[in-house]
Amino acid sequence: MGLNDANSRYDALQVSVQRRLYRGLQFGAAYTYSNTFDYGSDLYANAINTYDIKYNFGPADWGRRNILVLNYVYQLPFFKGHNDLASRVLGGWEVSGVAALESGTPNTITNAAGDEAGVNSDFGQYGVRVAGCDPNNAPRSVAKWFNPSCFAEAPTGTFGNAGKNSVWGPGVRNWDFALYRNGKITERLGYQFRAEFFNFLNHPSFNSIDKSLSDCPLDRSNNNVCTPSLSQKPIAFGTINGANDPREIQFGLKLSF
Repeated sequence: MGLNDANSRYDALQVSVQRRLYRGLQFGAAYTYSNTFDYGSDLYANAINTYDIKYNFGPADWGRRNILVLNYVYQLPFFKGHNDLASRVLGGWEVSGVAALESGTPNTITNAAGDEAGVNSDFGQYGVRVAGCDPNNAPRSVAKWFNPSCFAEAPTGTFGNAGKNSVWGPGVRNWDFALYRNGKITERLGYQFRAEFFNFLNHPSFNSIDKSLSDCPLDRSNNNVCTPSLSQKPIAFGTINGANDPREIQFGLKLSF
């Protein structure tokens, strides 16, 4: 018999402020601090240990503890309110943007061999977390986002204790910027020129890390602890292996009549 049943928990502090348009300027800010936990973060989540559903409980895959979003629109005052040639050519400009600062999402460390518990199914059995070792105390670099030596392969016949989503991944820093020009061609025909820049500063925002113990040499003489020094070359476990899109630029022209 199968049962489709689970629950989740979300606690948050949400604060926002908004300044309405005044003298051509409006802006807003929104901040969220949250914690979210669940037994499965998508429709295809399965019980890893069918005898203990709590083994699945932990931070949600999509959870971000801190999110700050800033937005603004500013109608540049230069050559504004005049009907001369200079105003027609140089006036009507407007800038806007959205900046987002977000902490990272969590990641689960899984066994190299998969079904170490010997239950004939593997839906992501966890590795073992070395006692007294904090995996998040690391350089936070592309080559070493977390401390790989804090994890070991689960002993045969057991479920690892590393827990669901025990390692927090890289955050996001992004600024989208737009430049607009509004003007008139005739009394009834107007236009808007747009130049839009996504990830304006071309800042790299990483989005995934290598989290499988299969990508680290295990020290068989020391409880199968991940031991990078046993490898002749840099290991992949604990490294950044993905990033969001680089800067994108698009232009547009709209006519209104």
